[in-house]
Amino acid sequence: MLGAAIAFLSTPLLVHWFPPAQFGEVAYALAAASILSSLVSLRLELVIYKVPAADRRETAWLATLVTIAIATLLLVAALPFASLLGGAAHSGTSNLLVIYAMLVSICIANIGVAFLTAEGRYVAAGIPKVISPLVLLAAAAVIHLAPDTGGLQLVIANVLGLIAAAGLYLGCFAGRFDAVALRGARALVRRNKRYIMFAAPQNSVAIAGFLNLGMIIIGTCYGKHAAGEVFMAFRLVGFPSTVLGVAASNFIAAESGGRAIEKLSSYALAMAGAGVAIYLPLLLAGLALPTEWLPTEWRGAVDMLPPMTLLCFAHFVIGSFGQILLVRDRAGQMLAWDSARLLVTCSVVLACWLLGGGYILAMWLFVCAQLPLYLVLALLVRRAAAAPSATAG
Repeated sequence: MLGAAIAFLSTPLLVHWFPPAQFGEVAYALAAASILSSLVSLRLELVIYKVPAADRRETAWLATLVTIAIATLLLVAALPFASLLGGAAHSGTSNLLVIYAMLVSICIANIGVAFLTAEGRYVAAGIPKVISPLVLLAAAAVIHLAPDTGGLQLVIANVLGLIAAAGLYLGCFAGRFDAVALRGARALVRRNKRYIMFAAPQNSVAIAGFLNLGMIIIGTCYGKHAAGEVFMAFRLVGFPSTVLGVAASNFIAAESGGRAIEKLSSYALAMAGAGVAIYLPLLLAGLALPTEWLPTEWRGAVDMLPPMTLLCFAHFVIGSFGQILLVRDRAGQMLAWDSARLLVTCSVVLACWLLGGGYILAMWLFVCAQLPLYLVLALLVRRAAAAPSATAG
C-alpha cells in the first residue's frame, strides 16, 4: 500500500514532466509485458507454495532460469520482426528491449514475492514495492531534463524502477548458474507440465481481458495519446483493486476450502460495503471535477475516470472471488469466462472505432460490456461455493 501510495502521489509530477503520449508508450510496454508474463514464467511462482520449505529457494531460482530462458528465446524470435514495432521516433528493436526488460523484471518480482511470502518474510516481500516507485520517480526527475530519447524517457524510468525491484528480490534467492541448475530447471518444468498447460494460458487471458489488451487496442486505433489517458485513469483509481483487491482475493481463496465457504455471504457483503465506501467517493469526484481546471491534453483522462471507477469497483467486489473457481476445481469455467470477457470487450472497442466513435465512448462501451460478465462470474462463484468440495468430503 505504501508503494502504491508513493506512485499515486508522484502522479502530478510525472504529468507535469511528460505528455500523455509518453504515458501511452508506458501503457503499451507494460500491457504487453503483463500479458506475456504468465506465458514466460509458466506460473511457476505458484509452485513455490507447494514444495517443502527446504526446496523453496532452489525452486525460486530454477523458476527464474526458466523465465529468463523463455523470455530470451522470445526476444530472439521477435527481432526479425522488430521493424513492425517501430515508431516515428524510435526503433522496433528498442521497443522489444523495453518489453523484454519489463517482462523479465515483472516475472522475477512475482517469483520473489511468492518465495518471501511462503517463507513468512512479509516485510522483505514489501520493501521492493516501496523502492521501485522511488527509483522510478528519481529516474524520471533526471531523465526528463536529458535530451529527447524519442519519447521513451518515461518508459526508461519505469524500466529502471522495475529492474530495481527485481534486483532486490533476486538477491533473496539467487543461486548458482551451472549445468546442474539448468538440468534442474528442465526437471521443474517436466514435473509441473500438466499444471503449466492450464495455469499459464488462463492467467495470460485473464490479464489481457481485464484492461491490458483493450488499452493496446484503444492506443492502436486512436493513438498513443488515448492509451496514455486510459493508463492515467487507471493509475488514479486502480489502487484499491490492485492492492486491497488482490490481498482480499488471496485471503478468500485460502478460506474457501471445506466448511469455511459458508462464510462466503459475509465476505461478499464486506467486499460490497468496502467497494461502495472506496469507489463511490472516487466516482463522485470524477464526475464533479471540472475538466477546465486541467491542461487540455489531460482532459480526456478525467472523462475516463467514471467508467474506469465502475470497472475497478466490479473487479474489486466480484472479481476478488474469482479464484474460488480455481480452488473448487472449476478451472475450465474460469478460462471460459476470461476468454468470453476478452472477446466481447475487445470486439466492442473495435466496433466503436470502425463506426467512427471516439476513444472515450470506446472506453464506456468497454466497461459496459464487462459489467454483465461480472454478474455471470458472481453466479458461477455462487454455484461453485454451493457445490460439495473435495476438502469438505
